[in-house]
Amino acid sequence: MNRKQFFILLAALVLLVAAGAGVIFSERSAWKSADSRIGQKLVAGLTIAEVAEILIQEPGTALTLKKQAEGWRVLQPVDSPADVERIGNLLLKLQEIKVVQTEAVPESLRAALQLKEPKEAQEPGAGTRLELKDAGGKVLARLLLGKKVLKPREGAPAGVEGTPAGRYILVGSEQANAVIISDPLLQVEAKPDAWIARAQASPAPESPKPELKKG
Repeated sequence: MNRKQFFILLAALVLLVAAGAGVIFSERSAWKSADSRIGQKLVAGLTIAEVAEILIQEPGTALTLKKQAEGWRVLQPVDSPADVERIGNLLLKLQEIKVVQTEAVPESLRAALQLKEPKEAQEPGAGTRLELKDAGGKVLARLLLGKKVLKPREGAPAGVEGTPAGRYILVGSEQANAVIISDPLLQVEAKPDAWIARAQASPAPESPKPELKKG
């Protein structure tokens, strides 16, 4: 090997080392960024009073809840008064839920964790899209709800499915890392019947009083 070849090989080696260091630094930065979310609120800075529209999209179906002058209504796929208590409970929960864990999610794991975007047609591995908007249509929060984290049932035999105790979620435009929360958010479903306000039951008619016969 002559002197020129030696310097060429040395330069190539330096470039490889620099490239490797750059990849490691980038990965460490991503890990630190993900870890910094632990303990933080899932939806930072959410003000419930600003929420005027809620979109829930599942594979093959979608539902829209909107605050109007007369109150909350289910607009899609039906038009009916909405269950205000159910909506309020969901928004309160979203305001308080905190991140308990983060996990890197490469493209190859999206389907297994049900973190693929839902579409009009049914598709394996798709999750549930939840969006909160203000009265002007500005997106206040965008979440992709994925696979539920299951807690083993105490005393249950092997093979029995556990109880939902958490969920994988992609927040906003973040695609590289999923967060995990300790609530499965089971109420987030695009089923109109679950969100339509129940009419108050009419009071039962009074039974007629028997007439007293005069003796």
